[in-house]
Amino acid sequence: MNSALTTLARIVCPHGGQVDTRAIASINRDEQGRYLLNASESLAIFGCPLSSPCSQLKWLPQSGEKQGFQPVTRNTPNLCLSANGSPQGQAFIMSEE
Repeated sequence: MNSALTTLARIVCPHGGQVDTRAIASINRDEQGRYLLNASESLAIFGCPLSSPCSQLKWLPQSGEKQGFQPVTRNTPNLCLSANGSPQGQAFIMSEE
């Protein structure tokens, strides 16, 4: 399934930290009125157990994508970063709702 992810999605860093999908600025909604995740927005991560924990999830732009609203799907590449910007691995989408 390649549908757009909403703020109800459960996403974790590679070490089990939780991605906060609720703190977004997007005003775009799906057919059921749920807010859609936007690939141009970074998301905060909390609860990563590493000594230099994951703190941010960034969606990686695809070549040729335009600026503005870009819906996030399970196939949208991403990268978890520590507070100093070090790559920590890819996040996992555990559920879409």
